[in-house]
Amino acid sequence: TVTVDARTSGASFLVAGDSLGISASNCVESVDGTTMLLNGSMSIAITSGSYDPHSIVYPKSVTMRIVSSNFSAGISGGATEVFDGDLTLALTETSATTGSLTATASSLTSTGGSHRITLSDYRLQAAQTSTGSTLSVSSTVETRNARLGSTPVRYSLATESPVTVSSTGPGTRGSTRANGTNSSLTLVATATDTFSLQVDTNGDGTADSTRAVTLADLQALN
Repeated sequence: TVTVDARTSGASFLVAGDSLGISASNCVESVDGTTMLLNGSMSIAITSGSYDPHSIVYPKSVTMRIVSSNFSAGISGGATEVFDGDLTLALTETSATTGSLTATASSLTSTGGSHRITLSDYRLQAAQTSTGSTLSVSSTVETRNARLGSTPVRYSLATESPVTVSSTGPGTRGSTRANGTNSSLTLVATATDTFSLQVDTNGDGTADSTRAVTLADLQALN
């Protein structure tokens, strides 16, 4: 079963005060031919602004808050991901090809199988133009991942220089650092989808090892 509680102003587009609540209990849905199983609850609320995707009047701006409570979605009989916590999305479009998005969360947890990751004080900032986008992120991360150890691992994550992504998808510039306990790892874009992975094992601020990696290498770690 699934229960949906929608409250709107009656306008044909999103406005502040609109909300949607979803509560699912073993709800089976077919999505593009794939059987999905939903459980838990999620609420979505427009907290400020409005957004009409068909309007050509700019700027337009809207803020949306999403709260998940043990909300899970997965392939029936297969992998399932569970979400808990809050996420606020603030979107501003200044033209048909330019805009910005800010995503923030006080605490957001994703669990897939035995892999659990919690983002605290999360902030993502993205700016979009016709030629591509720039991204910056900061967060405290706690992960329970057997590939990293038997106990939860905690570290901070921050973009040192904005990550640049071209309109066709490849990353071209930017660097991001993960700081652990007396150690750190910095990922620096050196060319299109090519990176320098710099590891400081003792926290003295100097890289003890450097390795060239590709986007495919990083994706294989997931």
